[in-house]
Amino acid sequence: MKRLLTLVLRAVAALCVLVPFANTPARANDAPMSEAIWFYLGTYTGPKSKGIYLVRLDSATGKLDQPALVIEEKNASFLALHPTRPFLYAVCELQGGGSVVAYEIDSVSRTLKRLNSQPSGGNGPCFVSVDGTGRCVMTANYSSAEVASFCIKGDGSVGEKVSGDKHEGTGPIASRQQHAFAHSILPDPSNRYAISCDLGADSLYVYKLNPQAGTLTAGDPPFHKLSPGDGPRHIAFSPDGDHAYVVNELGNSVTALAWDSDLGQLKTLQTLPTMEKTPETYTEEEKAAEILVHPTGKYVYASNRGEDTIVIYGVQPDHTLKTLGRISTDGKGPRSFGIDPTGRFLVAANERSDSLTAYSIDIDTGLLKTTSHHHGIGRPVCVRFCK
Repeated sequence: MKRLLTLVLRAVAALCVLVPFANTPARANDAPMSEAIWFYLGTYTGPKSKGIYLVRLDSATGKLDQPALVIEEKNASFLALHPTRPFLYAVCELQGGGSVVAYEIDSVSRTLKRLNSQPSGGNGPCFVSVDGTGRCVMTANYSSAEVASFCIKGDGSVGEKVSGDKHEGTGPIASRQQHAFAHSILPDPSNRYAISCDLGADSLYVYKLNPQAGTLTAGDPPFHKLSPGDGPRHIAFSPDGDHAYVVNELGNSVTALAWDSDLGQLKTLQTLPTMEKTPETYTEEEKAAEILVHPTGKYVYASNRGEDTIVIYGVQPDHTLKTLGRISTDGKGPRSFGIDPTGRFLVAANERSDSLTAYSIDIDTGLLKTTSHHHGIGRPVCVRFCK
């Protein structure tokens, strides 16, 4: 009798070990990879958010699962994945400065282990990216208008700052462009240059990138000017590597550009609005935010806060854009969105309504169809799909 009781107790104990806790993220082998698409979510810390989350999207239905906290980190807003190794990087907006933080990704649970952090190279960090070789991390620091670069060590941790630059300039919108504001920095597809969008100076700063040394040096010319009051925020490159698209926060517009990666030079092709309204009827809440190019290169997407929409553009043979449509995000303040690597799904992060919205993408038309909502994740800022 005792032996039977012992066996029963052992069986119950084994089951308890196998059943995951409610707050533990789903393991990668819970479902076939063909049925699961994963992404990390950066957030501002508050009552409904504590750090970086992992979210599962069902590739058959487009349904979002409950986000699972994978690491606590204060104001881990913008994220970047290493191109080849299991590392994630975040910028954390902290009072009096900020930091860039490195994490190692567990290959099974996809949870994060904090490796180290470094000062972000300025105040108000708002963007982080990794070069194509995975040797260099770059940050954009909004408040101090500074960009910085850091070498990535062999264990994935971030080394000390090795180079940086401070932007200068103003724009015609006194309340937002009283000085320069570095809003992003991204390597080009050739990995020989990095482009930084400056909202205050209405400029795209061009830097020569040396991944091995981890350094940024001024290009020739050092920047490309956009129209006064555009307020460029983010840039996205086309798969061909010869074109780029910039979302302008203050102008509520998108600019199409030709990019010469041999010379490191940009040429403006076209600027068109992101909203149906006219500039005279914009409210202070209505500001364009994010831009991405579809993996096929056939479509470009941008988000509008205030109007709370995703606008869809078709890429024409000359690489200018044609507006195809727009769709509500069913939330407020779509600060960011991500497109999964297969190009079948888009997920928008509605910062002001604490919600996510998932869409399926029609590959033939580029148009979006809502598939799922999730409410209750506090102040989502950045969506980064796993590769």
